[in-house]
Amino acid sequence: LKGATTNNLEVSLRKKDDNFLDVYLSGKIVSAPGEEILIRFTVMDVSEKKLIQKDLAQKSKEILSQNMMMRKDLTLAARIQNSMLPHKESQKFISTLYLPLDKVGGDFFDILHFKDKNKIGIFISDVAGHGVASAFITAIIKSALHQMSEEILNDPSQLLTILNDIILSYSDGRFVTALYAVIDFEKSEMNCAHAGHPFPYVFTMDHVRELKLQHKRKPLGILSSVTLAQKNSDYKSEIVNLTGSSRILFFTDGLIEACSEQKGLQFYEDLLHDYLMENRTETSEKLVAGIF
Repeated sequence: LKGATTNNLEVSLRKKDDNFLDVYLSGKIVSAPGEEILIRFTVMDVSEKKLIQKDLAQKSKEILSQNMMMRKDLTLAARIQNSMLPHKESQKFISTLYLPLDKVGGDFFDILHFKDKNKIGIFISDVAGHGVASAFITAIIKSALHQMSEEILNDPSQLLTILNDIILSYSDGRFVTALYAVIDFEKSEMNCAHAGHPFPYVFTMDHVRELKLQHKRKPLGILSSVTLAQKNSDYKSEIVNLTGSSRILFFTDGLIEACSEQKGLQFYEDLLHDYLMENRTETSEKLVAGIF
């Protein structure tokens, strides 16, 4: 003993069967000075505790390994999701910015082409929530869009109606805001349908305005299209005159939420509108990049 006492000294004791027993050993000299030394020992069996510690260490190692595998899977999922987005080099007059909150998420957009080169379809959506489940629904949307005929692609209300019932089958309570627009450059008009998504902004040479559509509808994946029709809330197409307009900004609510966080409690719709007005003469690339 070092001094008069020792506490919780961890030792291994050999048993009669030659196995070892892990114990905490505590000792104290209880005899008076000058008398024959008398030591009182306390032995606590910690074999079970050691086994638990060993088991926890093994489980921690397994969890770390699983986390590494999950990170690799998420990285692969992010690459796959990015591959579903339109290639920038094919967008001669369209500028895009895609910044998901997590590695994968529910924000999605696509550019759809027609035989009539004067037309182009713009689809944008946002699945409620984040992560792999939301990304899975975006993959379903992408697949559905590219299986639709040109006749359906040319009819925004019909496209959203079909997507609504598809998403309802897979969403498990995750609704999807969406906006689909078919822009006709020759007629200077846009045929679009709304499903709970933020309204786009339209630019002219001296003005920027929020395009508030007349037929504001619920997000996809909440009620069946039959039920929506019964409630007179089915998805409707409407024509917007774009004469004199120069650009349109489509976005998900992640944009206005991010702007709001940067500027504290400032009302984000006003913040975005002011930014667009101040920078309306910038190139599309600089306009989009400057938001963040």
